[in-house]
Amino acid sequence: MKLLITCALLLTLTIPVYSQQTDMAGVVSKPDYLRKSKHQKTAAWILTSAGTAGLLVTLTADAAQATEGFMTSVLSLGYVEPTYKSLTVPYLLSAAGVLSGVTLFIVASKTRKKAEQLVSLPYLKTERAWVLQRAGMGTRTFTAVAVRIPL
Repeated sequence: MKLLITCALLLTLTIPVYSQQTDMAGVVSKPDYLRKSKHQKTAAWILTSAGTAGLLVTLTADAAQATEGFMTSVLSLGYVEPTYKSLTVPYLLSAAGVLSGVTLFIVASKTRKKAEQLVSLPYLKTERAWVLQRAGMGTRTFTAVAVRIPL
């Protein structure tokens, strides 16, 4: 029984396969990853700078509001109670922008590392070989595993 299964497996592995993909259209290449990393880094800079600017503006508005409230209560000798606006939402939005930007910086560096590692990964390649057929020579295609090793 083992001999029968082994022979069947060997026969199925030696059958030529003609339905393999011949072009590498679906494979993501190194320039694609580098372009994606560049776009992610640009978005990260925009988000981080917008979040930082938002935090500075909100902090300035909060300080101005506190100063105005202090001056109001000093000049009125404590008879007028100052009113304060809640700035929680601008603080949260600005902090979210900064955190999103930092996260995108990390993702961009990982994408760049992925592009650098892509060079040495194995991939499928379609090769043509000369084969003796009936009365002469002909070519036949076969799929091969290729590995690029940078030196």
